[in-house]
Amino acid sequence: MKTNETPIITITIKKLRERFLWNFIEVLFLPVAKEALMGGGLGTRGVRSAAISSAALLFVILLFTFRTKVQLFSANEGLLLSVAARDGSQTRLRPEQKKNAREHKLDEYMKQRKGYCDEQGKWTTLTFDENDESEYKNKKVIAYSEYADSQFDPTLTEERTVVMQTCEIEDKDGESGWIIHRIGPMVGIGGYDRHEITVINLPHPHKAKFFTGKMMAPVYKNGELAGFPPLHSHHVMLGFSGVKHAFESHGDAPCSEDLGGESCYLISYPDGYGLPFINESVPYRDELMVNFIFNDVRRRNENVTPHPMLFYGEVALKWSAKVDEIKPVSMAALHMRGQYHGYVANIVTKRPSLRWSTGTWPVDGKIIISPEDQLPWFHAHRSYFTAFWAFAASPEELGLTTKLLRKVDDNNQTRNGKLDKFDLVWTPDDPIRALEEKVAQSKKGLKSLRCWLVASDEEKVLEYVNETAGFSPELSEPWQQNWKGSWYDRAGEVHCNPWSFEKGDRYTVVGMNGIDDRYNWTHDQSDFFTMMQHNILFLLYETTGPELGPTMEMFGGFNTQGETKIMLKWSYIPSVFKNRTDYFFQSKTGLKKFEGELSQHMKMVLQSDIGLLHDPFWQLQEWFQKYE
Repeated sequence: MKTNETPIITITIKKLRERFLWNFIEVLFLPVAKEALMGGGLGTRGVRSAAISSAALLFVILLFTFRTKVQLFSANEGLLLSVAARDGSQTRLRPEQKKNAREHKLDEYMKQRKGYCDEQGKWTTLTFDENDESEYKNKKVIAYSEYADSQFDPTLTEERTVVMQTCEIEDKDGESGWIIHRIGPMVGIGGYDRHEITVINLPHPHKAKFFTGKMMAPVYKNGELAGFPPLHSHHVMLGFSGVKHAFESHGDAPCSEDLGGESCYLISYPDGYGLPFINESVPYRDELMVNFIFNDVRRRNENVTPHPMLFYGEVALKWSAKVDEIKPVSMAALHMRGQYHGYVANIVTKRPSLRWSTGTWPVDGKIIISPEDQLPWFHAHRSYFTAFWAFAASPEELGLTTKLLRKVDDNNQTRNGKLDKFDLVWTPDDPIRALEEKVAQSKKGLKSLRCWLVASDEEKVLEYVNETAGFSPELSEPWQQNWKGSWYDRAGEVHCNPWSFEKGDRYTVVGMNGIDDRYNWTHDQSDFFTMMQHNILFLLYETTGPELGPTMEMFGGFNTQGETKIMLKWSYIPSVFKNRTDYFFQSKTGLKKFEGELSQHMKMVLQSDIGLLHDPFWQLQEWFQKYE
């Protein structure tokens, strides 16, 4: 495991240090000082020497105490959350360490893909035609492809033909490797055009027992990764048996140049961990699908017409079959709750605001922390995102109640539907100060802070890219031309202290949003970005109890009494149901019965009202037809 195992400075350790410091003052320093003051003053060489030595030792101890940032957990909890986030956690790596690790992984991937798939011509092509003769022709892979002239005003939407090339790479041991899908071509014309492709029943690696990483990005015709600009990954969602964000990539996936740039499109898991993949011929085996939207953001207007740009979507999964070497882990996407908006995109105000969501852990476990692997990581539209904090506590235990919330009132004109009951925000004059004061005075306090990200000059969530206009010989390729000089989304850096939890424990994720002054409305369709926001914490967790926890998406509300929506892999079978799978999976009636009982089971496990989102793939739906 690559996680830095340096332990958090806990309250217990802090108190021991405080006690040791006070004992030193009480037993050694005060008597010496008293003797010096009452027994002849500081003129006595021995006493003066002892006093100086004691003061020096006291200074050293004070340095030791404060060097480790225990003031974050001091009795009065007076350190700002913003300062804590800037200073980082005990798991923090130097920027160059993270950059080197990320670039090394991408270099290894590109070397394998170029050498085996490209140079040796190991791609298998699937045209999605009934007459296709590839090895995948009987796997009923289905693709839908649409193009629109604009992401924001799709008055003209048309279908376009695409193909998929697949390449499977095995390592020398034959027990691990990559499966790579390249889908396209797409032709960008700038102006924030829209390219959407969905592939259902995406071919998976034949031998895989675990998935251990992913690489999902737009690529040019020569296989080079495309950055942002010129291509914006509105989203790439690789659904895993109904969990749509099990593997994903968004516009904020690339890091700043100092932290790895496009290498951050690749996220692998620490050595020895993997998501289990049910690859056998059983009714509840796992399946994959992918949906992505890319936008060509090059300038296009009445004065500028960029050259057409050819590109593809590349979706790759790293896999392993080493059942004796890989520890099963689970994935979780912790969303903020919405009602009418797809994928819980929450409307935010044009001024700084806070909102939060809460949920319950279904098992005993701990978060896997690996900064070089960007685990955990947080997704938001960075142009109006400031920070997030994740707490091991309920909102009520942090002093966060619905009385603080108000309806969004400055974005009532939205292209994304009417405002809903979850479009609520807290808008204090100074959000960070207000949050810290609330939490510092609460039952759980700042000591419950576990993960955070704060925009800073060092860890950029926006990076300025200079304009590249015209068609000079130095800018010979279309993707080098007509970039707008602007601030573009970057991943930033999530910091975490060790985080363990028990079944039934609550978490709360607080997101702070608001227009970043540096953004300065430089995108052509900038007003669109003031309307919607995602605050999603993505993480891997290791189960420490007897049963593997579910891979899931949790859509939390504002308080512990509210309903929580939960999306589970449809292959997730808790042990309590294992001896009844034959009954459940024999018919459509049985499956409906299973979903009902699973919903009641999860309601009991999570100790809250839930809405179960069970989303089987089309193969299962087709399988149902046998029993109609």
